[in-house]
Amino acid sequence: MSVKVKTNVKGGHDVQEYKFKPRAFKIKSVLDVDISALGKLFSDDSFMEWQELLSEEECPEKIEASAEDKSLEEEWNLFEEPSMNSMIHTHNQLFGSINLTQDPQAFHISDADRLLLFADSYRLGAGMIKGLKGLHASSLDAKLVPEHLLRLCFEHECIVGSSQKRSSNYNFYKDSNAPVMAKMVKLLTTLRQQILVLLSEWEDHPALKKIMDVIDMILAIPMDTPLAKALSGLQFLLNRARLLEENGSKFPFSDQLQPIIPLVCSWQKMEFDSWPALLDEIQDQYEINAAKLWFPLYSVLHHCHPADLAAYEQSTIESLEEFIQTSSVGEFRRRLQLLFAFHGQIAHGICLEAESYVSPWQDVNLKILYNVFGYYVQFLPRIVENIKVNRRNIEKELTDVVKLCQWERTEACLSIENSKRTRQKFKKLIQKYTVSNSGLFFHLEHFTSVLRVVL
Repeated sequence: MSVKVKTNVKGGHDVQEYKFKPRAFKIKSVLDVDISALGKLFSDDSFMEWQELLSEEECPEKIEASAEDKSLEEEWNLFEEPSMNSMIHTHNQLFGSINLTQDPQAFHISDADRLLLFADSYRLGAGMIKGLKGLHASSLDAKLVPEHLLRLCFEHECIVGSSQKRSSNYNFYKDSNAPVMAKMVKLLTTLRQQILVLLSEWEDHPALKKIMDVIDMILAIPMDTPLAKALSGLQFLLNRARLLEENGSKFPFSDQLQPIIPLVCSWQKMEFDSWPALLDEIQDQYEINAAKLWFPLYSVLHHCHPADLAAYEQSTIESLEEFIQTSSVGEFRRRLQLLFAFHGQIAHGICLEAESYVSPWQDVNLKILYNVFGYYVQFLPRIVENIKVNRRNIEKELTDVVKLCQWERTEACLSIENSKRTRQKFKKLIQKYTVSNSGLFFHLEHFTSVLRVVL
């Protein structure tokens, strides 16, 4: 297993260990309305104007862009996230505990888990087949027709089934919702036909041509695009129509434009309803970030062993202390799970007398992991309660913001500027929540000395 890690030579010993540091949290990984990815589909002035109108000022608090974390960004992105998450989840199922309360190896594999594992395997296999040439690739591809059909069905369910997602797990800014997005196609097609009729009478009318460009641009948006981006496109279209009306034009297409307004309002209500679910996704993102430390932790426990066992023992203790004490509040539970899973792996290896585990160094690893986990797990209930208290406070503020938004007039729903201001209020609450979860566990517990592991 080849992993690029930052090394640190300690105390003159020839031991390479990963330097654990606090992790950064990116709010954009949860909430993002950036449409720049659509730029490759459109190149006209309308898209540039849409992008400029949608652009938001950066929040003054830069918790996701601290200087010392930027230097580590390359290490965090070495592996494809779906494959990495699947591998770490399987490792935790085999040797650890899903919630630190169930016994190791006590888990249930659901049909959904099997489908996700199939999707990961299919993605890997498809990449390998793509690299093959000639008849061998063709014959292999022909034998995989059932797998291809299952993959198509799985993709169809992921796209079409999005509309049936409960608000408790739906991210308006990241998840696709093709059935709901399809509702705008008929409305825009009807409006487009009316604009074509008007253009036949008023050839080369600049305002009408701009509206036509916007309609074509929105209709060209891929169906798997999150609703947040399509919503901003409809708001941009209504803004164009309003400017045309304010300039004194009396083109007869208001009847075709009118049905779009309640659609925009209903989508914005969906946006407000999805906000509480993003608090769950923030916690999920912390756990994903912590899981990326599986590889550095593996390298700490499986690096080349020095001749001096005592030096190895001291170095490993320091590394595992650093691993826990640099944990944020949001990552604390997941980091404990990683320690517990590696303890289970080494214990199984020693029990089975596997060649790579029959060594005094692995005996030392087992004792250190046991003591470090056993000491720090006693703080988990306090950490969990701290997260719950912070969440309850944020949820109360969030409920108040949603109530105010729902009382706004219809005209406010149609304005991109108003949507930007509303999202900015929400983003500040999200940032407040992430700040509370980003605090170091070490600071929260007011430790004054490092852990002394009794072996």
